[in-house]
Amino acid sequence: MMQRMQHWHEIAVEFMHVTDARGCNIDPGIFETVVALNALGIHTSASCEGHLDHGIAAPWIDIENLQAYPFARMANQNMYQSQQGPLLVRKAVLAEAEQKRLTAKRLHTLERQKLVPYLDRFYARRSTSYEDRLTINQAEWCGTLRLESQGADCQDVLTEEERSQKLVDYQREMHMFQLFLQGEYFKEKHIPLNTQ
Repeated sequence: MMQRMQHWHEIAVEFMHVTDARGCNIDPGIFETVVALNALGIHTSASCEGHLDHGIAAPWIDIENLQAYPFARMANQNMYQSQQGPLLVRKAVLAEAEQKRLTAKRLHTLERQKLVPYLDRFYARRSTSYEDRLTINQAEWCGTLRLESQGADCQDVLTEEERSQKLVDYQREMHMFQLFLQGEYFKEKHIPLNTQ
């Protein structure tokens, strides 16, 4: 138990110093969820607690496999290059881009496979509305993942009052998941999930 507590503390200290492109720290309302996911071996790359005045009015966490970055970057470069030169060369470069894209997507899917069993166990005993329920959305291009409430993408068409209420609901759901993950991590006999 002491080792797990030490590990949790080290991850928390590390993420206290993480900033985004604007120099802002991780939002306090999502910080512990980010720590919990990383403590369980699920790599996060960006997050937000949700805001009414900017961004998305729902909490979210991006989850990525670090090994996928070079493949995604090369796929993007190949896509750009595929728009130049003779047709046969463009087709070959486009095929190469597609292979690299699929490699990146497969690697991101490994992170998804780590997270799904936690969501399964969380919702096995929890009843909540469809919109509040957390889901993993996977980007089509290279497979990056976003953990968010299912209704998050509808926030921009709601009234201000509805958005405000749903933000509270979505934040509560993310917080409940954080408490669940923390409990999973600190179980006396914590056993890593099978990711095969």
